Amino acid sequence: STDSDTRVKTDWLEIIERVFQDKEVVAVTGPAWYNSKSKIKRNVVKYYYYFHLKLHFAVGKPSLSGLNLAVRRKAFDEIKGIDTRYRIFGDVELGLRIKKVGKVLFCKELSVISSPRRWEKGSIEDYYKYINYLLDSTRFFIYNLKR
Repeated sequence: STDSDTRVKTDWLEIIERVFQDKEVVAVTGPAWYNSKSKIKRNVVKYYYYFHLKLHFAVGKPSLSGLNLAVRRKAFDEIKGIDTRYRIFGDVELGLRIKKVGKVLFCKELSVISSPRRWEKGSIEDYYKYINYLLDSTRFFIYNLKR
């Protein structure tokens, strides 16, 4: 799964197929880079997002990236799909639940490039929303660390 304005590498499906050869793997995600014209924005997202995903996996709380993920249908159905109560972080929550039925992997080679359209405008309001997103993400992570 990706967003409509996300570009995948030519071997994206082959990488997913290779990962799913291990029958215990139920989900896989990888890094997402933004093609922003701003070097600062590009690097903030690049390093924070990558760190965020790797940290979740390091502590055993896998976070799936909604921009770049694949799940086995059987496992998805087994956990009753996406919890629609979440306005944001549905992908993160999905990773936490699907891990209960199998392995969730982070695959560095499974990278995508996406549009920063949601925060590229550069207005104060956009930056405020983005910073709040980062803070909410951190709070969500800390809350789930305790569970």
